[in-house]
Amino acid sequence: MFKYISSVLLGMSLIGFVGQATAGSVTIPNSFSSGTPAVAAEVNDNFSAVKTAVDDNDSRLTAIESGAVSVNLTGLIDDDDDDTCRLRRSPSGYSYYNTGSGANCAAYMPVTLPHGRTLLTMRCTVFDNDGVALNNIDRVDLRRSSLVTVSVGNVFSTPGSVDSATMQQLVDNSPTAGMAVVDNTAYNYFISIPFDESLSGTLTDMRVYSCAITYQ
Repeated sequence: MFKYISSVLLGMSLIGFVGQATAGSVTIPNSFSSGTPAVAAEVNDNFSAVKTAVDDNDSRLTAIESGAVSVNLTGLIDDDDDDTCRLRRSPSGYSYYNTGSGANCAAYMPVTLPHGRTLLTMRCTVFDNDGVALNNIDRVDLRRSSLVTVSVGNVFSTPGSVDSATMQQLVDNSPTAGMAVVDNTAYNYFISIPFDESLSGTLTDMRVYSCAITYQ
């Protein structure tokens, strides 16, 4: 029995050494000598110390693995490519449509996401001050397209914008079930944004700036 406990405690000491070399250190509260009876409570205290250090290191690794992809939307491509919808890009870091009333336009751009990571949220910064409540940025979608079947599905889909003189954040905190894990071997990913100006107004006052997609 004592031999077994000694072996276990040696293994715990080695774990502590590795922990010190790569992450948080482990302090073992109790030590034992060969031939000396081990008290169960002290052995349990040693195991508890190792568990606490391991949990702490796991939290540190999770923090390191978490991150975000930031996308500037001046890279948008006009989906219509005609005179009805003329996509423009500003050096101030946003895209907008320069067109007359009654237009429904859409733009998209590819986005690169880290393979195997789980997507958490998408948050996009937009501006909508065209003065007509029914005209808006319909939503911002993060979509994925199958490399085999070319079928497309929405991973994220934010609410639409509202008429306001201030910047807005369009947010989706719930990726579609079964689509949260990035799989670059089977899909490509892109952002898609439909603009709606079905009533009189001006699309130049509906601007899209950026999106941040978080993952772990």
